[in-house]
Amino acid sequence: MLFYLTIFIVLFLFCVFDYVKDISALKKFLIFIFGLFFVLVAGLRWKTGTDWGTYYDYFSSVQTVFGTPMNTFEAGFSYLNLFVRNVTSNYTILLLISAILIIPGKFKFFGKYTALPLLAIFLYYAYFFCDIFFVRQSIAITFTLLSTKYIIERKLLLFALFVYIASLFHGSAILFIFSYFIFNLKISNKFLILLLLASVVCRIIDLDIRMLQLISGYLGFNEYLNNKMTEYLQGGEDQTFGMGVSKGMVLVLGILKRAIIFPFFFWFRNKISADETKVYNGYLNLLVMGTCLYFLTGNFVALQRISTYFFVYEILLIVLVVKNIQQKTVRSLAYMFIFLFAFTKFYYGFSGYKDLYIPYYSVFDTKNINRY
Repeated sequence: MLFYLTIFIVLFLFCVFDYVKDISALKKFLIFIFGLFFVLVAGLRWKTGTDWGTYYDYFSSVQTVFGTPMNTFEAGFSYLNLFVRNVTSNYTILLLISAILIIPGKFKFFGKYTALPLLAIFLYYAYFFCDIFFVRQSIAITFTLLSTKYIIERKLLLFALFVYIASLFHGSAILFIFSYFIFNLKISNKFLILLLLASVVCRIIDLDIRMLQLISGYLGFNEYLNNKMTEYLQGGEDQTFGMGVSKGMVLVLGILKRAIIFPFFFWFRNKISADETKVYNGYLNLLVMGTCLYFLTGNFVALQRISTYFFVYEILLIVLVVKNIQQKTVRSLAYMFIFLFAFTKFYYGFSGYKDLYIPYYSVFDTKNINRY
C-alpha cells in the first residue's frame, strides 16, 4: 500500500507547478515523465489487478484466426491479442502495448485541454489509478475521451469514428454516441437535479431488475438473449460488489458521494468564465447522464460499466471549478477538500480488491507470487 500511497502524495505535491508561470516546458516534461512512469508500472505488472487470469488465459490460447474463439471478446481487443501472440508469447509485450494505447492519450488530453493538467493527472490517479490495473474497457474510455474534442468542434463523423474504434475494444462504448447530442443541450440545474433524483428512486425500487424481468419474459423466442438476461438477473441477486458490503450500503455511499460533489458543480455554473461556459455545461450534462446510468443499472456490474465512460468528466469539472477560483485562500481550502475527497476515492477503490492490488508485483517478481 505504501507504494501506491507514495504516488498519491507525490502527484498531489506536484500540483503546485500548475500555478508557476513561464514553465510550460517543465510542465510538459513532467506530464511526459509521469505518463512514461505509469505506462511502465501498468505494462510491467505481473498477476496484479482484476481479471488477470481471464485475459492471460485468452492471450495464451490465441494463435490463429481460425480455430480460435475470437468472439470471446470484441474484435479490436481480439485482434490486438492475436497480432501480439503471433509475434511473441510474451504477455508483457501485450500489456505494454495496451498501456501505450490507454495512458498517453489521456495524459495528452489533460495536457492540451485543461488549464491545470497536473491536478487532472492527480485526480485521474485517485479515480482510476491512472489505469495501472487496466482492462479492455480502459482502451475504449481513452478513445471516447479523445472524441470529446470532436463533440466540442461539432465534427460528427470524426466523433463517430472514435466511438466506433472504442466499441471495437468494449461494445458498451457504442452508447457513448448519444453524448454528441446531449453535450449541447441547455438544461437547467433544476431539471438536472430532478433527473438525478428520479434515477435514485428507480434504483431504490429496483426498477432495473423489474425491467430486465419484463424484457426476459418477451425474449423467450431468442435463447441467446434470454440466457443473457437471466445471467444479468442472477448476477444482480448474488452480487457482493467485491467489498463485503451490501448493495444497500453501496447505494448509500454512492448517493452520499454525489451529494457532496454535485452541489459545487451546480453552484459554479454561473461563475465559470464566459469562454468556458459551453464546455463546462457540456461536461456537466455528460456527468449527469453517466450518474443516472450508474443508478439505473445499480444492480448489475456488467451493465453499470456503461456509466464508466462519463466519470472522467467529473475530473474535468473539478479542474474547471478550481481554475475559476480567484481568491488564493479559497483556492487553498479547495485543494484541501480535493485532497481529502480524492483520498476517499483512492482508498475506496482499493477496498474491494486489496488482495489483487497489494502488494504490487512486477514481471521481475514472477517466481515469488502466490496469486491467481
